[in-house]
Amino acid sequence: MSAVAQSIDIGPGGVRVDPRSPRERDRDEIRREERREEFRDDRRGPIRREERLRDDDDDED
Repeated sequence: MSAVAQSIDIGPGGVRVDPRSPRERDRDEIRREERREEFRDDRRGPIRREERLRDDDDDED
């Protein structure tokens, strides 16, 4: 049986204990970063389409 250290954070909101293993915390951080990148990519698509439409409108003048 292996021992796992907990993460304990003390801040203005009080004490928080995270019972996950370091490996689980790392995995969760990777997933969060992947979701952030997907969100950024999803937002970039419509913005780029709007820019192309504006460029097309400017070309017609």
